[in-house]
Amino acid sequence: MFENHRTFRCQIVTPRGTSYSLSALAAIIPTEGGMVGVLGGRGPLAVTIGTGVLRLTLDDGSHRMLFLAGGFGEFVDDELRLLPEDCEPVEELDRDAAWAELERARAMPQATRQQAERRTRAIVAARTKFDVVQRHRRRTGKG
Repeated sequence: MFENHRTFRCQIVTPRGTSYSLSALAAIIPTEGGMVGVLGGRGPLAVTIGTGVLRLTLDDGSHRMLFLAGGFGEFVDDELRLLPEDCEPVEELDRDAAWAELERARAMPQATRQQAERRTRAIVAARTKFDVVQRHRRRTGKG
């Protein structure tokens, strides 16, 4: 499917120090405005990362799915650089931990507008993560 496409570098670094350096043929990035596809050779791109699953087709034809939440990214000179606030391999997400994260988000204060906005963002991210875990479990038959 991607025989004639150029590979590109995909660098992902989080505030917690998690980092990935991969060679990819294609990426589908969750952004604030929807999903954005990237192939090698495309023009420059800057995105605000949303909450969802980054889908990568690696240069060996395998696929990798990573949960992302928040942050920024850019594609310049055949290098995709993503700086998400959260990044976890989908297969490593834990259902109970995702549920606990959602409960913590729901318990966040919302007395001020700023607190309410922070709480809403945290709930959306946690709910999305929990949904991703549930879909992955159904797809793989785990749980």
